Amino acid sequence: MPSLFTHLIVLSGLCVFPTATNAEDLSTAYQYPEAEQQAYLSACQQVSVDQGFSQQQAQNLCVCTLERFKTKYTLEQFRELYTAAHQNNKVPTEFIKAGIFCAARLSLK
Repeated sequence: MPSLFTHLIVLSGLCVFPTATNAEDLSTAYQYPEAEQQAYLSACQQVSVDQGFSQQQAQNLCVCTLERFKTKYTLEQFRELYTAAHQNNKVPTEFIKAGIFCAARLSLK
């Protein structure tokens, strides 16, 4: 079975979408429309499972990254990152950092 970081690198290279830490205050999180959150989670989880994560690992990782984005980026900033990723077919560094952060935090249990 590939290592956690192998999975993460593969995932970050394929998931052009793409949380909260214990130290971060979720009350300051930006609000994203429910439909966009669900679209992100669905796509992220599908890519994660396709890369070998269990359903639970995929759900945990994707929820974590979404929450991470919401604490760091306004909806407009997130949309800009997402749009740039699709236009350039390149995963933004911000998405990779969130994935690494969450994988380390969760240990993908």
